[in-house]
Amino acid sequence: MNQLLKIFNMKKLFHIAITLMILFSLVNCKFLGLDKEEETTTTEPFRPTGGGGGSDDTATNSINTSVSDGTMCGRVFPLTLHSPQFRYLTTNPTINSSKVTIYNYDNQSGNHTISMIPTNITYGTSCGGLICDGDIVINIGQGNSPVYWSDSGKINYIFEDDNSINGWSRTISGSDITIKSRYFNSGEVWTSSIKMRDINNNIVNTFLDNITIGASAPVAPSEVWIESRNSEIKLNWCEVAGSSEYIIRYGATGNFDNQTNASGDNTSKIISGLSNNMEYNFVIQAKKNGMTSHQTVPVKATPANNPTYDLSINDVILNQTVEFEPDNASETPVNIVGIIGKSTRLRAFISVFGNVDGIKSKVKLEGKVNGNTLNSVSEYFSLRNSTKLTSENFNYPVDFYLPSTYLVNGVTYRLIVDPDNETTETNELNNYFPTDGSFQNLGLQAGENLKIKFVPVFVSGGNNDNLIVSDSSLTNVINYLKAMYPNETVTYEIGSQLTTSNNKNNYSSALGEIETFRQLDKAADGSQNKIIYYGLWTGGESSFSSGTAGVAYRNSNGANSALLSGIGVVFPKYILSTTAHEIGHIHGLPHIICDDETNDSLVAGAAGPDHLYPYNRSPVGNGVSDNTTGSGDDFGRLGKVGYDFRNQLYLSKSLHHDIMSYCNRVWISDYHYKKLYEFQKDLTAQFGSSYQVSGQSISGLTISSTGSENNLHSINNNNLIKGIYISGILTESDRWLIKNIVFIERPKFQVEKGDFEARITTRSGKLISQKFNLVIIEHSRDKSFSFSIPTQEELSNIEIVNVDDNTVQLTKIITESRSNFQRSTRKLERLSINQWKIKATDSGRRIVRRIRPSIEILLFDLDVEDAIITGNEGDIIELQYRPDSKNPYKFEIELD
Repeated sequence: MNQLLKIFNMKKLFHIAITLMILFSLVNCKFLGLDKEEETTTTEPFRPTGGGGGSDDTATNSINTSVSDGTMCGRVFPLTLHSPQFRYLTTNPTINSSKVTIYNYDNQSGNHTISMIPTNITYGTSCGGLICDGDIVINIGQGNSPVYWSDSGKINYIFEDDNSINGWSRTISGSDITIKSRYFNSGEVWTSSIKMRDINNNIVNTFLDNITIGASAPVAPSEVWIESRNSEIKLNWCEVAGSSEYIIRYGATGNFDNQTNASGDNTSKIISGLSNNMEYNFVIQAKKNGMTSHQTVPVKATPANNPTYDLSINDVILNQTVEFEPDNASETPVNIVGIIGKSTRLRAFISVFGNVDGIKSKVKLEGKVNGNTLNSVSEYFSLRNSTKLTSENFNYPVDFYLPSTYLVNGVTYRLIVDPDNETTETNELNNYFPTDGSFQNLGLQAGENLKIKFVPVFVSGGNNDNLIVSDSSLTNVINYLKAMYPNETVTYEIGSQLTTSNNKNNYSSALGEIETFRQLDKAADGSQNKIIYYGLWTGGESSFSSGTAGVAYRNSNGANSALLSGIGVVFPKYILSTTAHEIGHIHGLPHIICDDETNDSLVAGAAGPDHLYPYNRSPVGNGVSDNTTGSGDDFGRLGKVGYDFRNQLYLSKSLHHDIMSYCNRVWISDYHYKKLYEFQKDLTAQFGSSYQVSGQSISGLTISSTGSENNLHSINNNNLIKGIYISGILTESDRWLIKNIVFIERPKFQVEKGDFEARITTRSGKLISQKFNLVIIEHSRDKSFSFSIPTQEELSNIEIVNVDDNTVQLTKIITESRSNFQRSTRKLERLSINQWKIKATDSGRRIVRRIRPSIEILLFDLDVEDAIITGNEGDIIELQYRPDSKNPYKFEIELD
């Protein structure tokens, strides 16, 4: 359901992430802008270009294509994505901002140690920096740490000039480190040093960066590759236009103590005088207008008399929202399927053995379907040794978009490294995946079409004018769901406005109104039973900073009685995550615990969590039981790397949490991705052919009478049985309240099972019973109930009984009301060629439906003022009134 979380902690969702080897061309590709909630909070150069939340379909067909000149330097990277050479980025602050920000786009697990060193300052500490190596450990999942990566993957150093102190001091709050110091002057050059260690304390990445206060750094070379020779190496890189020179730093055993330069018109350099059989590391920076760029990620080489190389493909994974194995290979703890047509990335992990790590070579993707050969995709890469790791898969894999021709049923594929034998290898027989050179099935399966009807919910006297939801904002919601849910197609429509007397704190009743709206609005033949109705709470407050942001029914499965409704706030900061969270509840997903997360701010505990979730704290579940053992440091995280195709960002499994948690940085886990898929399949099975209009009997409903039931089996011209829908809530204080009684039509009335039974007496003395179960309302302590009966007689009494012990839970006497009119000579006042007035009668809820030529709700409001409806002459309009504590009544009127 929604973020009942302390929403003041609910920061912007996944501003982060991580793209390793996002090597692709921009040919025929439009990069989508992030929607309002997803806008990056970095600096302007990192904001996306392009469509501002437009169609996502263009991303599906974006693929890697070979660059015509045969190099790797023709690729263009969108501004939101860093080059694959970067793991970190440090901003150059203006003198006014007094802030240095380190961005960690990969957000990898492990310990990060940082130094910030002004070059003209000397400190007496061992590391010589404002923050010493080991002094601050930004720790992901290894215990409490004083500072954590923010939701946008950054750490801020905020400098305050304070001449009253001797030396310097600092305070730490989350991702902000405030330092009181006099040393922050325009033109000063600083060095930032970052080392990332794995859980065994091994250094797996080192980053050095120069910062010049008040100036912008040039870009660095987008690619670097290396050749090993006898006592020397040849270093190659991509040109940075306008560079005056390139600075090359290198050294053995991870050091970069040596430096050599190359002029700006060079893109390679031979470095001689090296010792054979010793490994060296090399990084490059571009210099332009006196400024030095960020450094590249190191390449490695071991000089030798006879250098040797061998390339092979270690593993292949696919990613559509979440990571999974091709061909539905068995995975633990969760095995999911890929969806036909959904934007997909293929990532190949390459093994590089021999005298270099960072060798130029081509990787080729081939495919077949139905005996036909598909167009291949090939690209040159600077290949790094990137065997697949269990911690995070950001270790320089080769990365392809799958063309749309590959995203169909029955496609088989294979990968070939160095397909043209341009590199002399010690083993030329191990360059295929699968290793035997055969074609492997991708195993994609058809997904469902997720359909949503948004219902604007206005509060009388609320802030409605300021919070109207536009089509563009709903398009962003749909794109968000399409990126996160197992659906290639997500469609929506906007329903009629619903006004309510409920205030924002009465969510349970408001949710009941949405479900009642759904029962009246959906097609009576059952063809729309799969559509989710979601209320957009547009009124009540001018802003929102804490409290319940939404509620929804949590269904146990795709049964016929599923209540497919939810409601949530529409504030731009929260609408995306709230909607995805609540619709997750509608799919039966409970909450996930992320309490005590080490890399997030304190969050509220989630009620009713799923203890089977495979990535919980100890005890770690496995999707089946909650008694397995584990390290207990998963904190409700994703478990596997996510992927957001809207902006081509990979999402760290270590910093992102499941959408059903209350933590920040949320995405969907593979565990819940599979459950969404299964729930939707179940809905299709339940609401497929079983709801065709055929005048079914109503056997199974217990009906007794002192006389005949005149209308019980009567079928109108549309073969529909007329009935009554009744719903209410059981409050947290165990009070049963009937909230809605409305007229409906159905092709049949479903026989239900349940722990409770409603026993209804009509005005003529007939007895009708129907069983039901209570339904959880997530983010509320109330529970919901609903049932339908096949009569539209006036009711005199409703009794709810506990089936187990036959105890009466509720007895409600329905007060006398006006007669029900199935047709009427009543007419509406015609205002124009297509407008009619409905005068107010102050009769409670007013429901106006067009029932011919098709069912459509025109009004769902409070009957306190005149209303105007649009229609055409000859339309049949139903006016239904629902007075409090009385029988509903209705009129059917032909517009003339």
